[in-house]
Amino acid sequence: MTRPDSDGRGRPRRTIVVAAAWILPLLAVVSLTARAAIDLVGQQRQDGPPATLFDPRPGPTYSSVPAGDADQVHDALHRVGETCAQAPETRAPDSPARDVDVIIDFARRHPDGQFDIDDEQGTALSLLLVVREELQSCDPALVPRVDALIPSRHVTSTAPGA
Repeated sequence: MTRPDSDGRGRPRRTIVVAAAWILPLLAVVSLTARAAIDLVGQQRQDGPPATLFDPRPGPTYSSVPAGDADQVHDALHRVGETCAQAPETRAPDSPARDVDVIIDFARRHPDGQFDIDDEQGTALSLLLVVREELQSCDPALVPRVDALIPSRHVTSTAPGA
């Protein structure tokens, strides 16, 4: 026979009431926490990446360069490298200036051009920066001609001690 203050299985009703008093609020907290986490994840997906990683400005747009022009500037770039590898006294009088002229002309005609050189994508700006770097040790007198086409934020001083 069961006692009148038990649940029918011999457990006191007070234990059931105490357990219910703890379990129900605990379930409510777990449910609300799960709901908040789901809402937070959903909002991040809608809003995109955090503001520190998101740049709303559009990226640069480039135009295609005709293959013949890209080949011509490719050859000129390699000739500049070959010329700069030679001792100054063995170079032709107009080199590397002649090839720098080809590169400058290309950069003026295709300021927003994108092309491939030796399996690498390049732009007029990247081309000018590479040539500028090469000329600093090879023929520094030609650097100002290249610098004239490079935006100032990309030009570093070539003065000694700068």
